[in-house]
Amino acid sequence: MKFIFLFFVVLFTLSSLACEVTVAPKIIMIGDALTDDSFSFECSQETKSLINTFFANAKGSIKTTTIASLLENNNLIFSENEIQIINFKDLLVEQGHTNPSKLMTFSVPTAPKALRLTNNQILTITNFEPTSHGDLFKINVHENHLLKWTYDGVVHIEKTVKAYTVRKNIPAFTHNISSALFQEIEITPDLVNEYFTDINQMAYFENNKPLKENRPLRKSDFNPINIVRAGNTVEAQLDSENINVKFQAVSRNNGGLGDRVEVYNPKTSIKYNSKIVDFNKVVIEL
Repeated sequence: MKFIFLFFVVLFTLSSLACEVTVAPKIIMIGDALTDDSFSFECSQETKSLINTFFANAKGSIKTTTIASLLENNNLIFSENEIQIINFKDLLVEQGHTNPSKLMTFSVPTAPKALRLTNNQILTITNFEPTSHGDLFKINVHENHLLKWTYDGVVHIEKTVKAYTVRKNIPAFTHNISSALFQEIEITPDLVNEYFTDINQMAYFENNKPLKENRPLRKSDFNPINIVRAGNTVEAQLDSENINVKFQAVSRNNGGLGDRVEVYNPKTSIKYNSKIVDFNKVVIEL
């Protein structure tokens, strides 16, 4: 009788320490911030928060014993030995609905933030034609070719613009930055900052401050360099309805790309107003 009582006490103690988590072979992460009802728990509040944080930031296949080890909790007991964690955005790319460079926001208010699927359940996405104004789509879960669940969602494609960043930090006042150091990115427009969007014009500018890795390049990060200097001979082009002529002229001012400078023809001493279009090249403005 004493042995049975001791056995019951030990068993009760072990069961009270155990933390049981009901998961599934496949978990589709639809929301970033999980709630305590995302999984079935028999755990402390602190352990629930740790597990939710792990699932919100993980993806790929993983053994549940590894999760317990990473969370340093040997009392964790999962209902599956191995699970596959799939981010919903990655699933959209995998099924050909979008590409990774598209910035979008979506919500599926009727679906759980962590959608648990068995191995014989298949998730498909239909009516996914996102616009900047928002559009509806459906998440369908089939089991044995029969529709089991369906959830309605809405997606917005954020308006983006092309910009550039540098692959590594570059000191201020660096000349002739290699094009290999620039990387094209898509960003959400900023009403305050104008971004540098034409990498082909970089040769005409000098960075006036250090360029930070992975930060979008702004026009204010650069100053134009003088690509025409006073006293230098430049190629002048005169375009009008009746005439198209090129001749050698002498600049009377310094200037960068797009600046207006006065030039004169040394043979005739006639002065012209012109616009700088390239290194030692101007277009005469009549």
